[in-house]
Amino acid sequence: MSTDINFLCKESLFAFIQNKYDNLKNDMGWDLLFCRYDNMLSPQYPVAFFGINPGGGPCDTNAISVESECAYYNERWKGCKKGNAPLQQQMKHLYTMIGDELGVSYKQLMDGSLMTNYIPARSRNWYSLNGKAEWLEHAREIWHERIKQVHCKLYIAISKIVFDELDSHLTKQGFKMVENINEQIGWGRVRYQIQRYERGDQVSLLVRLPHLSTYKIFSRPACQPAMDIIKREISKALI
Repeated sequence: MSTDINFLCKESLFAFIQNKYDNLKNDMGWDLLFCRYDNMLSPQYPVAFFGINPGGGPCDTNAISVESECAYYNERWKGCKKGNAPLQQQMKHLYTMIGDELGVSYKQLMDGSLMTNYIPARSRNWYSLNGKAEWLEHAREIWHERIKQVHCKLYIAISKIVFDELDSHLTKQGFKMVENINEQIGWGRVRYQIQRYERGDQVSLLVRLPHLSTYKIFSRPACQPAMDIIKREISKALI
């Protein structure tokens, strides 16, 4: 896969996304990163979080990044106080857990690692996104380049679609899956997945969680055994 994207040039990637947005005639705006653009190529921490695409109502600004503090704790979402929307609350728990392994706060980790949408185009939900197949092809060009250039020890997805996309990217970069966990998380039939990859002396862990705005797994006692396993595997990967 080849691309003309220049990741050292923020404007180049902005134009790459805007052109696709205009061609597909989407009309709800787009957002790529929840964090600073520097985290695309030089993150402080080897962690990457991927949502599938921004949801909610229309937005009149198209933003490639958030250059202040991370949107997951510093923005008001869905009429809630800053950082208090259900998804933001669950993300705080998740990043506190990971931050404890790295010796940093959840805010430091969010501000210093990649936090992004896989697809930048906004829609009320995934099923209503115009041009899903075209957007997936477009996103593959972006994330192929990023994963080729930057090694992350931990990838987190809250979508099966994005989990499978990241699995494909890692495999194409020569990573071999050496371990696989696919179990119920303690919420009916809802499952989580963990896949460990190796390439030479490099390790990457890919974790899929249920969407945290719907499944509040950090406050549900029945999910604790699964969360203990997830924490153990993350700890091993970040050593």
